[in-house]
Amino acid sequence: MNRLEYDEWNIKMIERIEKIEEGKIPITDFDKRFYTHETREFERYKNLGYENTSFNKIPDEVWDNAHAATLEDYKLYEKMRYKDSEIYSLFHPDVQY
Repeated sequence: MNRLEYDEWNIKMIERIEKIEEGKIPITDFDKRFYTHETREFERYKNLGYENTSFNKIPDEVWDNAHAATLEDYKLYEKMRYKDSEIYSLFHPDVQY
């Protein structure tokens, strides 16, 4: 997970995963989606020879394809309806607001 793009939402989601591991908060479907998506996406990068490549050195086209294919693996959409709003499906609402 430390290969992720430095992004406030990614950092907050990693903090959530750590709190879940410590038993401080319950796991949610958002947490499960984030973790499984990022893990599977990393597997794709490894298969393409980008295992040790930092995020900013992965070509945009490779990221776009890996990201989209991983969403498809889990039948996910980039965004979803949640409490009368449209939000990103991989990030817990507390992270987005």
